[in-house]
Amino acid sequence: MITMSKALSVKQMVNYYKNEYKKGDYFSEEGSVIGVWGGKAAEKLGLNGQVQEKDFVNLAEGKDPRTEEQLIRYRKTSEDQVGHRAGFDVTFSAPKSISVTSLVGEDKRIIALHEKSVSRAMQEVEKYAMVRNGNTNKDELTGNLVYAKFTHETSRALDPQLHTHVVVMNVSEHQERGFRALQPVELYRSQELGTRIYYAELAKGLKGLGYEIEIGKSNGQPEIKGKSEEYLRHFSQRSEEIKQELANKGLENSFYNRFNAAHQTREAKKKDVSRENLASWWKSRGEQFGVNERKNVEVAITEGKKANLGEEKNADAIKESVNFSIEHNLERN
Repeated sequence: MITMSKALSVKQMVNYYKNEYKKGDYFSEEGSVIGVWGGKAAEKLGLNGQVQEKDFVNLAEGKDPRTEEQLIRYRKTSEDQVGHRAGFDVTFSAPKSISVTSLVGEDKRIIALHEKSVSRAMQEVEKYAMVRNGNTNKDELTGNLVYAKFTHETSRALDPQLHTHVVVMNVSEHQERGFRALQPVELYRSQELGTRIYYAELAKGLKGLGYEIEIGKSNGQPEIKGKSEEYLRHFSQRSEEIKQELANKGLENSFYNRFNAAHQTREAKKKDVSRENLASWWKSRGEQFGVNERKNVEVAITEGKKANLGEEKNADAIKESVNFSIEHNLERN
């Protein structure tokens, strides 16, 4: 699903970039995450491929990454106050059964599918980018964004959790007025649309990879069949921590409360755990439930090769689902 943060200050965004987004996940610093630029406005600004720190910081400060010219007004503030909105963190989180299969079973095809599904969803969300037209004092659609994508593989509790941070910069190009600050209301409203497209792309792709899919009970997410709730909860320590925090405070299990609880209960990142040791630990935990994820992946690969997937029928179903989501999104207040 998609969750979109409140506006981030420059200090917050740069700190997240240096200490979270580009770090090699939450295990040892044996590598780093390579961020990738996306969005139509990124192309206009000459941003392609790998994210560089200088470009990221310039955009966070509202500057052109090439000329360092101020694109939007920037007001410095103390501490973490958001005087200048640097941008927003839009996080795509894969359903738990998909995270476990891809990471414990080491099916890199699913990771690639997740990233492709994120890109497809952002293509639709981008259409709702808006800026304020100073001449008319009205918000107008621009249909272009600048964002940086960072894909991570674990939670802070070191459980398998495939997710991508899409860091949306607070700039968009108006056809007549040039680059302006985003008016994010429509982006917030488009979270449901983005979630449905992301799910639809995942479901279609997973079937093509040989997996059997079922619809999850919570919010209609696609799940890979054959995994018990107890097994998935075992690999969801961070989610259980947040639920317990809400229960202790007598709070409703709403997105707003979950978001706040997640930040209030954050632990320092766990380091000095090699990728090999982490994979071995995940495998042994799965075996406690009699599950061999690697064998499940091998079965899916075989099934994907030999099965007649009925691609035309599946494509029609996915298209119908996406069209419904788009129509429903356009009707929102």
